[in-house]
Amino acid sequence: MTDQELTSTKECGNETAGRMVRDIRRQMVDRLSGWRDSRREERTRLTEAARTMRNSLSDSNTALRARVESLRREAAAALSAVRRERLSQADTARDRLSSQAEGDRRRTKEGLSAESESRAGAASEWSRSLAAAREDLREAVQSLKEETRQFLNGSRQAREESARGLSQGLRTARAELRQKTDRARPAARSRQDNVPRPDAKPAPAAGPVVASAPLPAEPATEQPSAREILKEKVFQILAAQPDGGRVRELEKSLGVSRIEVVQALKSLIAGGKARKEGKAYFAR
Repeated sequence: MTDQELTSTKECGNETAGRMVRDIRRQMVDRLSGWRDSRREERTRLTEAARTMRNSLSDSNTALRARVESLRREAAAALSAVRRERLSQADTARDRLSSQAEGDRRRTKEGLSAESESRAGAASEWSRSLAAAREDLREAVQSLKEETRQFLNGSRQAREESARGLSQGLRTARAELRQKTDRARPAARSRQDNVPRPDAKPAPAAGPVVASAPLPAEPATEQPSAREILKEKVFQILAAQPDGGRVRELEKSLGVSRIEVVQALKSLIAGGKARKEGKAYFAR
């Protein structure tokens, strides 16, 4: 192909491409113009619809305000009528209640007068009954004091007798111990006499010198304390009861306070002479 043909072909191609570009541009311009027109029409239609809606809302608001005003006037009229009716009913009820209250006051006054007379009689009767009850109570208290005094005297005598018995038993035991000690003293003295002293010097004719041992001192006689006596009595009661004893029973039996009984029981338990199982105490 010659250069002239190539140049001619290129010019034809450029002309064809130019026509195609111009056609595409024309189509785009036409489409944009149509889109602008449709947008303008849509905006016009929406503006008209909004105007129509505003006019409709304005008309609706006007009608609603008119309806509300009408309802307000009707409600005010109804309330005024109800208020007048209620006031009339209140006046009627007040008159009726005033009449009833007057009758009630009159009947109450008459009833109070009768009740006062009845209460005066009842008060007089109550006074007599109260005086009789106080007299009975005074006699009962006096009798209870006498019985309590007798019971305390009997309990004191029983405690004193028990204390004397325990004291006599302790004195007897000490006397027996003293007798055994007196019987054992000569044998102890003879054994001590036969033991030679380390620092003793032998005599020429009399034989070895034996030092005499000092005599054992006699035990001092002590009177048992009230606590020891109570502890011994508690032990004797527990020893006589195989089923054991409780604090309340011991308190009633001995006529002493609960604290004294508990202290005696604790002392017996500490000395191994009693034991506790639950709420009961047993002698060992």
